[in-house]
Amino acid sequence: MEPLSRRAPAEDPSPELSAAHLEFIRQLASPEARADVHEHFPYTYYSTRLKEAMAQVVSLTYLGERDVQGEEMEFFDVPIHTLRYYRLGGEQHWYTTVYLDEAERVVFVDHPERE
Repeated sequence: MEPLSRRAPAEDPSPELSAAHLEFIRQLASPEARADVHEHFPYTYYSTRLKEAMAQVVSLTYLGERDVQGEEMEFFDVPIHTLRYYRLGGEQHWYTTVYLDEAERVVFVDHPERE
């Protein structure tokens, strides 16, 4: 797969889902239970420094998605249904992938990268 930094913005089929992901990423430091986040989400995987950086994200650009339902992909024993790709905007641009279960709950967020 090509690096996310080379992807052009795409038309978002679910802007409300992207808005929820932006809110979640900005509040990554808060392990408060959310209905749109799977109960096995690994909050402790992310460093304090990264959580602080993510709190500074001001925008999110949808770069596309991929249905992986038939690929038997799992994280923390949770089947992954969809991957959504984003560019995070702020002082610097970051790129990440959000892993969703069948109910569109966040199971995992890739460690954001700059390129």
